[in-house]
Amino acid sequence: MLIMINRIFKNGYIYWIMTVLMLFLILVGTLSPQNSIELHGSGSDKTLHFIAFAALVSPLIFFNLKNSYWIVPLGLVLGALIEVFQPIFGRHREVSDFYADTLGVLFSFIVISAGKFIFQSKQL
Repeated sequence: MLIMINRIFKNGYIYWIMTVLMLFLILVGTLSPQNSIELHGSGSDKTLHFIAFAALVSPLIFFNLKNSYWIVPLGLVLGALIEVFQPIFGRHREVSDFYADTLGVLFSFIVISAGKFIFQSKQL
């Protein structure tokens, strides 16, 4: 059992599963009709955008920093496309949602890159 778990992490399958799951949750959350999803609390949905897009790119960047060459631009394009298509699904287009998506992607990239750099420099 432990060998199987080690293989899942080493091959990156778990990171792909986490990314695909976040992609699904983001698409459902952002493209569902406005009244179908109820947000509890008085927090801004911008915080949710930030967290969701940070969580979208984090697993694959953590697995291999070179993935950031394609996952960061893909996350930004996804955020823009969601805002373009939201009116089709009865939602409102907000540029500030895209800004929150962008900040989440960039925050995740910067924090993971810095963490890996610091960890690697301590290994030397």
